[in-house]
Amino acid sequence: MKETSDIEEFKEADWTYKSRIYPEAIYHSIGKIVFNFSDLERKISLGIQDMLGVDDEEINIITSGLTYRLKLDLMSSLYHNYKSKRKFNVGIFDSDEYFKDLIKACDKCGELRNKIVHSSWNIEYSYFDWKSQVIEDKKVKRNKGLIKNKKEVTPAFLLDIADYFWYISTKVEGFFFKV
Repeated sequence: MKETSDIEEFKEADWTYKSRIYPEAIYHSIGKIVFNFSDLERKISLGIQDMLGVDDEEINIITSGLTYRLKLDLMSSLYHNYKSKRKFNVGIFDSDEYFKDLIKACDKCGELRNKIVHSSWNIEYSYFDWKSQVIEDKKVKRNKGLIKNKKEVTPAFLLDIADYFWYISTKVEGFFFKV
């Protein structure tokens, strides 16, 4: 099987933070998700800025009103426009395949962020059980009506998500380094 990039898919390690969990860790981990996702979104804007060759004020004018999804779409369109005119930092990998994997990873980040930030949280601490909480994701589907998905999450799982956002942020940033 040919590898198309060195971009890893999100996996829940869960053990990475287990030994350092404390009661308020759920809030800390949600905060890290928000900050790391914001950094990812900023790196996407910097990639757009790099391709357009505009200054800081101009990129803020262009991207400040765009949703995350629209920024990804703009970055993708610009990549396809500029890929024959410049090189991107993909190492030994095919640029198109690498970019496809990068966009897929960015999509996963957006999906995870929305699931965490827009879910209903049931944060009820008891003295004996504060290491996991339940989130409920609600969606309305045309053919099925209201669908509720409940998932028990731990601060460790949320910190894994935050780390993945940071990891993908570095991949986006690295992609645009001049070669």
